[in-house]
Formats: sequence, structure tokens, C-alpha cells
Amino acid sequence: MSDKKYDFLDQVKEQIKAIEAKEKISHELNHHINSEKKRLVLTGIEKEEAERIAIKQMGGPVQLGQRLNKLHRPKTDWWLISLLIVTIGLSFLPLMFWNIDLNFYFERKIIASVISVVIITGLMFFDYRKFYKWRWSFYFIGLLVLALLVLFPTTYTNGVPVLRVGPFVIDSTQTLLLFYVGFSALIISSKVSYWKFLLLCSVPIFFFLVVLDPNSIFVFSAMAIALLWFSDVSKKRILLLAVSSLAVIFSAGYLLWGNLDDYQKDRILGYFNPTEYANSSGYMYLQAKELLKAAGWFGQRGEQVFIPTGHTDFVFLSLTYHFGWILGIILFLVLAMLMTRMIYVTFKINDSFGKMLVVGGLSLFSVQFLYSIAMTLGLLPIIGISLPFISYGLTPTIMNSIVFGIVLSVYRRKNIVFKQSITN
Repeated sequence: MSDKKYDFLDQVKEQIKAIEAKEKISHELNHHINSEKKRLVLTGIEKEEAERIAIKQMGGPVQLGQRLNKLHRPKTDWWLISLLIVTIGLSFLPLMFWNIDLNFYFERKIIASVISVVIITGLMFFDYRKFYKWRWSFYFIGLLVLALLVLFPTTYTNGVPVLRVGPFVIDSTQTLLLFYVGFSALIISSKVSYWKFLLLCSVPIFFFLVVLDPNSIFVFSAMAIALLWFSDVSKKRILLLAVSSLAVIFSAGYLLWGNLDDYQKDRILGYFNPTEYANSSGYMYLQAKELLKAAGWFGQRGEQVFIPTGHTDFVFLSLTYHFGWILGIILFLVLAMLMTRMIYVTFKINDSFGKMLVVGGLSLFSVQFLYSIAMTLGLLPIIGISLPFISYGLTPTIMNSIVFGIVLSVYRRKNIVFKQSITN
């Protein structure tokens, strides 16, 4: 590189504040100068003069650098951040009617919220592209955790194996984060074909079946299909996969029906006909329907009604009953706007890996949000699924915080990361 060109590029880079953009912009400008220099040389101009002309055509280095600095500076999604702040604020409302030691759980909620904010902020400033080279590590660590749950569980919670490491409890749902990042990278790798991707998906599903975690199978499958949909795979293939998967599930359910225990059959039949199973599996469907009907617009704050898992799985039911449908609708709209904003961000990202991370995060959030609401309204079977950020619990809060931190990291670099195709 000649001194003139070096000085020009150096002056341009001095005007650019985003460290991540400096070298990329320098490389692009160098490419344009060299291309124009070659063109001018072919017309008969000397190399040194051709380079001088090519540099001059770029304009003044200070002015050019200032324009590029405005174009490629980091962006902050204040809409998404504002909605997250509102959501975290709303998450304190269940403490007002939950019959508990308020001081103790309020402190724990404060700590969980602070941890959530720290995680989101830290990941927003972290360069998400560094995750790509660790894609296989994320995948195999996820498999390792599932294998340990199968082979060496330290205890069981509701029949599901868990690992206790000091004060921390690890279960199969937490591996979803590892697979989320791993598969977001693997789906764009040229070394991973459509069939290899399906094979890689089948192994975690097998482990989820072994540890008796159908909820994770559902969330994981939704995420995998969403990633495939936004990849280069044919949409016909994806639809065929989705239909085939549903056919396999229903066929397996039909074949296994006779081998199910009575309580398992009751749980299924209770969803389809709750009245006949009012004293067992249909009870919660009927109670939810009655409580939602009795809530009114402004709620029943004076009435103390016990709602099973009212601070976790049925937190939307609890909030709507105690504070009314006005709050229920507001809560739904806030979470729906979070989901809508993530959809908007998806179409603003040029980087293939960044887009997949947003798509994967969107699917993880949307499945939890939509299923939790639909389950409360009796539209879907009852399963153990949390309402993002609103349900009480440190682990689900941390998991969703990681997702949104990564999404904000991608958005922050949407004007810094140039469109690229990762092939290794």
C-alpha cells in the first residue's frame, strides 16, 4: 500500500468512532481505490497518477470519514429497551396478591431484575459474531448436559431429572439456550446441509424424550422450523417437514394410547372434555374459565382465591383476575409489541448469522408468550410454560434476558456488520 493511500485511509478511519467498523470500511475503500486504479491504468495512465486520481475521486478523507461514521455508528433499539423496562415493571404486580412473605420475595425479585438488566446490557455491548466460531461447542455442551441428566441426575423434580451444582439447579430446558445459539450458526454454515441439520436436531429431541420433557421438544421444534424458514432451504421442504412431524406425533400418540397410565389419559381427556373430568384433570380448565369470567374490567382484588401455580404458569390468569381485563389486555399488548418489534428487527438485519439469532430468539419468546396466554384461555392443553419476564423465577428470567441481550447486540451492529455469507 502506497503512502498516499495509507494516509488517506488513516484519516478516514480517524473519523470513525465504531472500532468494529474501522477495518471493514478501510478494506472496502481500499478495494474501491484499487479497482478504479486498475481501470485507469488500462486507459494508459501511469500507476502512481492513476492511484492519485482514484483517491481524489473518493473526496476529502475527513468529510468522507464523517459521513461513514454517521452511517455505520452503533444503533440502540430504544423501542425494545423501553418495552423491556415496562415488562420488567409489570412483573412485580403478582407480588401484590401472592400470599407470601412479601419482603423476602420482593428482595429476590429485585435481585432477579437487576441480574436481568445486567445480562441484557452486557450482551448488548458484546459482539455477537464471536459466538459463531463456538457453534459446535454450544451444540455439544447442550448434548453433554442432556446426557448427564440422563446418566447422572442428582435429584428429580416432578419426575424430571435435574442436576444440582451448588446453589444452581440445571434441567433440560436450560439447554435450549445453547441449542439456540448453536443452531443459529449451524443453519448458515455451508458444511451443514438440510439433512445434516435435521439429523443434528433429532439427537436433542431424543434426549428430551428420555428425560420426559415434551415442553422442550415443542419449543425446540418451533425454533428449528423458524430457523429453517428464514434460511435458504425450500419452503416446500419445510412445510413437508412440519406436516410430516405432526403426522408422526399423532400416529405415535394413537399407537401409544393403550400403553398410557390412567392419569396420563385423564390429562389428555380433561382438555377435550373438562366437564366430565371436573374433579381431576379438567378442574383447572373450568376454574380458569370461571375466574376470567368473574374478573371484570377492574378485577377482584378484595377476593383471595387460590390459583395453582398462579405466580408462574398461570400468572396471566392471576393478574387478570385480581386487576381486571384492562391490565390483562395491557400486558398482552406490551408482550405482543415486544414480539412485533423483534419481527421488525429481523427484516432490518443484513448479516446472516445476526438474522438467524433474532429469528431463533423470536421463536423462543413467541412460543412461551403465545402458548401461555392460549393455555390460560383454554385454547391449548395445560403444560408447564412460563410467561416471559412476568412469571416468577430466576432461571426463566435469565434465559429470556440472554435472548433479548443477543437481539439488542445484533441490532446495535446492524449498520456496522456488512452483508456477508459465512461458508465455514
